[in-house]
Amino acid sequence: MCTQSSSRASVKIGLDGDSCMTFALKPYFEICRVCPAVFEGFGRGMCCTEAVGRGEELLRISLDNCWTAEAARACPELATLGEELLEAISDASLITLHVLVIRSQRSAAKDLCRQEHVQLLDSAIFETLLDWSSEDLQMLAGSKWAMVAQACRRDIADEFAELDEVLGEFLQEYSISAESFLWAHRLLISRSLQFFMDDGSVLYLLGPGQDMFNHSVDVPSGFDDVSLCTCENTGQRSLIIRAYRDFKANEQAFYSYSGACNGRLLLMAGFVIPENPFNAVELACTFPVTAASLPLFRSLAEGLDAGVRAPGSAAAEETKNEFIETLPHNSDQPHALLLHVRLGGNALNAQLERVLAFFRLAGICRGRSSPSADDLAACDTDTNSRAQAAGQLRDHLQQMLGCYPSTLEQDLAAFPEVEAAAAAGDAVASRKSSCLRVLIGEKQIFAEALAYLGKRATVA
Repeated sequence: MCTQSSSRASVKIGLDGDSCMTFALKPYFEICRVCPAVFEGFGRGMCCTEAVGRGEELLRISLDNCWTAEAARACPELATLGEELLEAISDASLITLHVLVIRSQRSAAKDLCRQEHVQLLDSAIFETLLDWSSEDLQMLAGSKWAMVAQACRRDIADEFAELDEVLGEFLQEYSISAESFLWAHRLLISRSLQFFMDDGSVLYLLGPGQDMFNHSVDVPSGFDDVSLCTCENTGQRSLIIRAYRDFKANEQAFYSYSGACNGRLLLMAGFVIPENPFNAVELACTFPVTAASLPLFRSLAEGLDAGVRAPGSAAAEETKNEFIETLPHNSDQPHALLLHVRLGGNALNAQLERVLAFFRLAGICRGRSSPSADDLAACDTDTNSRAQAAGQLRDHLQQMLGCYPSTLEQDLAAFPEVEAAAAAGDAVASRKSSCLRVLIGEKQIFAEALAYLGKRATVA
């Protein structure tokens, strides 16, 4: 989808050669005030065909014409597999199979909207971390995103192998190979949306036209730039993209891929953003718990910032900022609780204080079957208890920081030369530059967190 942020001036340098195909899709759009074009520094994006005011619709398309698991199950070719088998396949893989079935049919496909869209998808040039070699991913050593990319590729390969055992003849009939299965999954990783629904479920969706907008970090927090709506009269659901600001005719339009850090942007779309305000590191802390102390931890977790999405809101992925997880146990292992925190942003110090509360609770619960309310209150204000918790969390973060093979100072020193080579067109340097931005962003968060904890680890 996108290669840059809207922080740079967008300069339209010519219509994309695929524009005619997008206009072939125009009859399927309920509202369309954009067309594809090539923009310097961005590649292909969406150009406004007329002036559009803030809050006005740039694009509206019926969900009937979007790629969803529901649409995949309704596809006649996939429906022949039977409801029980289709229910066992993940939503992402159902959409993948639907795309590949239409792709194999080419001009013979009866679904004209999806046929036109697949032609666009087939011609799209995009990159994800799944395209990188193991050697390339070593440039991200220490960051979780190198491991995520490898694990994701393995999961896709394993899922195809399982499907091939059951659906071998079907896959052969529609020329679906391990390579094409990976290609379609990469498309979804790069271009799809997730919507949080009223019933708590998540709708996985890829919309024709939606997938060609580039990303902006300038979209105001909470702005409803990408949403679903339901017509009261017909019950028809539509995907809508609204202008987050005024756009002039021939100007590139953007929407937000949500608060994604540079590591996630690099994973799913092959680009990073200078000074990304959503940079984060993911922290996981394990605490031993008993039947008596577990309710105390759960009560404390009620104050976590879960980052719960409002029904109908869109995101690049289903995630929470902070949450707890009770780990499975057996007779050889006591109960344990895992605290997950996405650490970063303007609220870093407040996040650290919430994590420190768990360390203080773990300290007072150690050796006690059930601390009293007075014990808990005293622990919360005790200087030594607070300092000890800060020291423990600082040690945990330093261990995580030690997993990187280079320091923040070394990365900052190396960056200017790498960035210059990337600007000169060196493809390897371009990937290295992106990796350094990811690593520098993560290490800066660690540095800020350690500085904050260092002050609190000192007993007054």
